[in-house]
Amino acid sequence: MEKEILRIEMRIKIDLDKVSENISNKNFKDDIAADRIIKKIDSAFDRVSNKYSIIESNMDLVATKIQNTRDVVIKKLDKIDESLYIRDEETAAEMEDAIEDLKKVCSSVEDNLLNKTQEHIKSLSNQTKISTNGHLNEVKLLYENSSLGNESFSNCSGIGIALDKNKADIEISINDFTNKVRQKNYLVSLQSNT
Repeated sequence: MEKEILRIEMRIKIDLDKVSENISNKNFKDDIAADRIIKKIDSAFDRVSNKYSIIESNMDLVATKIQNTRDVVIKKLDKIDESLYIRDEETAAEMEDAIEDLKKVCSSVEDNLLNKTQEHIKSLSNQTKISTNGHLNEVKLLYENSSLGNESFSNCSGIGIALDKNKADIEISINDFTNKVRQKNYLVSLQSNT
């Protein structure tokens, strides 16, 4: 029996050694697998880090290019703004000169128009006086030469009616002319205000 026990013991010992060896092999394999996983993770992390560095450097280059482009655009816009401001000042000065010239021309035209209007009014007034005096003289002569009868009275009344008609026609002509002059003066003043 002792032999049997020794043999069983031996067998158990061998089995335990195998189990122990299996366990240590298993731990070793697990350690190797864990090391491989860690190496793979490290390798992947290195690749990601490299790509991130490349992307970051590209982003820096892009940001620099954008900043440079922005600076160039701002400088160009400043130059455009400055040139537009100068052009606005030049245009305003030219407009002021043109307005002054127009005012001078309008006042000159207005003065000429007023002078011509006054000349026409004087001329019409003189012509009216001459015509009226002529008609009055004719009436006086007719009255003096005519007899006091019905016939001469009817002639005088006919001449008076003709004179009244001529006088009314002359007054209408003068009023029409005065209205036309007023309209022209009004149009000239409107043009000079604009």
